[in-house]
Amino acid sequence: MIKICTKCGYHNVVQAKFCIRCGTKLGIATDAANLISDSPATPPADIPAPTPANQSATDSQSANSEADNGPASGNTSKPDFTSEPTQDSPVQTVTQSNTNSSSALHRSNKTTFWLVVLIFAIGFSTVLLLHPGNSLPDGYNTTDEILTLAGENSKANNDIQTYSGLGQLAAGIAGKPGESPNTIIVMKNKDTGRFVFDYKGHPIYIIRVVARQYSSGAYNYFSIGLGVDKDDNGARYEKVLPKSFNDDNAEEGQIYDYDDYNDNYDVQDSN
Repeated sequence: MIKICTKCGYHNVVQAKFCIRCGTKLGIATDAANLISDSPATPPADIPAPTPANQSATDSQSANSEADNGPASGNTSKPDFTSEPTQDSPVQTVTQSNTNSSSALHRSNKTTFWLVVLIFAIGFSTVLLLHPGNSLPDGYNTTDEILTLAGENSKANNDIQTYSGLGQLAAGIAGKPGESPNTIIVMKNKDTGRFVFDYKGHPIYIIRVVARQYSSGAYNYFSIGLGVDKDDNGARYEKVLPKSFNDDNAEEGQIYDYDDYNDNYDVQDSN
């Protein structure tokens, strides 16, 4: 009883699970095979085993010889066709799939990282644009230096003198000497902790001149903006700021008496 390979036609023993010649998996012994031979191991002599197209005559004879006599004693590398073959290809496919998945995950994490960096950079730039105080120059560290600068600037000094005098005159005319102003204040930027502010793109110091002072502690005032640095034309920016100027980020930095200003800072040596 034999098993005939459906691929190459080789006659295999009935116990074989795979063709000893081409390795094709064999089914059960068929009735046709029983009719051909009762031999348990070898095909009949008058039915030659077919030779595959890609196998030489020498290989065919060697295969026939092994089928009759068994494999040569010195050859231990022949595969065992009576056991299931190893599934190398599927394992390699799974490994490759895992590698591809890991690579895709790495690329995804890298893309996410750079996306977060980009969002952070855009947000930081937006904060700088919305809060120009973050990019303002440092300016002077003390209010004494700022008042000295105001006294050396003829226009700023004249404005301080003018608005202080108007306040005193108004209090005298109204007969309320208690409301006569006697205060000059150098303002501090709450956002930066320094004395520089932004007014329409100009970095300035703000000197608040009190024009009327009430017993409750409230007061009316004028704000003088003095440029931190000179402009390209060599002049220093100076302006009495309008009432519409938003000074919500300003707080009182240092308060001076009007007499103190006249005695120590009314310099007017230069413009």
